[in-house]
Amino acid sequence: MLRSCLPLVLCCLAARPVLAQASDCGGSSLLSRPIKRFKTARASIGAALLQLGQENHVCFGVESVRPDLFTRSVEVEINNTTVGVVLNRLLAPVRAYNVSEQGRLILIRDAEIAGRTWLDYKMRSFRVPREAVDSTSAALHMWLRSQSDPSIKGFAGDSLGGDFDDLTGPFDGHDNTVRELLTLIVSGSKGGMWVAQGPDILRSRSLGSRPFWKILEYSQPMQFNMELIQATAAQARE
Repeated sequence: MLRSCLPLVLCCLAARPVLAQASDCGGSSLLSRPIKRFKTARASIGAALLQLGQENHVCFGVESVRPDLFTRSVEVEINNTTVGVVLNRLLAPVRAYNVSEQGRLILIRDAEIAGRTWLDYKMRSFRVPREAVDSTSAALHMWLRSQSDPSIKGFAGDSLGGDFDDLTGPFDGHDNTVRELLTLIVSGSKGGMWVAQGPDILRSRSLGSRPFWKILEYSQPMQFNMELIQATAAQARE
């Protein structure tokens, strides 16, 4: 269980204050949230998801082994609609993705993943103070590596240069999956989208020295996040 007072997010069992800032992830019924207008020029589905989330304060979690979300392009213009309808349009060029609400976040999952992934890995514990999203994400990766392979003693890595004013936590979790923890990290932030893409998410692959996920913070400029999406697309094509 995770000690947290985030409403509507997973298992909330202990009355411990967590958030000093209001999250920019929306409340409940995210898929039915109305949108006056959504228009995206021809772009990858991943870039369009980022635009949809950043413009309408809707947070996402995306997991896929296949590259199609970041290599297939879409062009959508629609008025007087809902988040769910826009998502259906964006995902129409690709097949077999499951869309569901998980707390304050919309989860988009590759339905064709065979076998368990590292996102299903259940962490015995995860304890970090209130920190910037980028630091908390790096801490999650370190805790995951140390628990999955106790022989690992030291860590090194690079920061993505996240927003140091975008805070999340604190967290004191037990028996939560990596997916649940990523969702809580983003849900407690100013808003964002976590993306886990490619074969490295499979449990059959060894964990690398860097996280197999990225967290795109909505507090960052759209162009900054678009560059991260483009980097993800380039990796997907390799």
